[in-house]
Amino acid sequence: MIYYKAEPDWAILGKKLLKKMKDVKEAISNMNSDELKLIKENTLQNEEYEFEVGGCKVLGRDVVIKRLFIESEVKKTYSNLVIENNSDVSILLDINSNEELELENFARQFKSYVQKSRKNNGVQIDDLIDIFVDINNDKFIDNSITQFNDLIVTTLKSEIKRVSNKNEWNKVIVEDEFDYNQHKIKI
Repeated sequence: MIYYKAEPDWAILGKKLLKKMKDVKEAISNMNSDELKLIKENTLQNEEYEFEVGGCKVLGRDVVIKRLFIESEVKKTYSNLVIENNSDVSILLDINSNEELELENFARQFKSYVQKSRKNNGVQIDDLIDIFVDINNDKFIDNSITQFNDLIVTTLKSEIKRVSNKNEWNKVIVEDEFDYNQHKIKI
């Protein structure tokens, strides 16, 4: 699933090798992945590691060796991964969503929405308020608020109180409705 690819560091080797640079470049591009892996490992152990390529002695640090994933091979095993390779880092990212991530995302969006609503209505962060919500028997919202209650309360500095009708609300400063992916909550 992993392979190595290399190219000469033109700024350094170009000055050192001059006319031989073309031959060295071609020889480096023809090296196999195992050879490049060995050079990389030896260079990590000894910065002065030297090897011969294209009829010239070259320091391992003067060759840029990239460690990359073979995307087609990874996709055979892990079809849900997105792969990004660059010279320094390779990232495999699982793009599948799961319920816990969705619940956490809702909690984060909810607290952000309440913060913006506070700001837009002149309620200061240090004002002591009660936050009442009517979740309309939505299990997703209930699970999110329950599971991520600490995250919400820490940010909003107020407990979330569930109510089923408006008569249970105290003095209402702001009344709003938050809509998240077809889940509605009255605040």
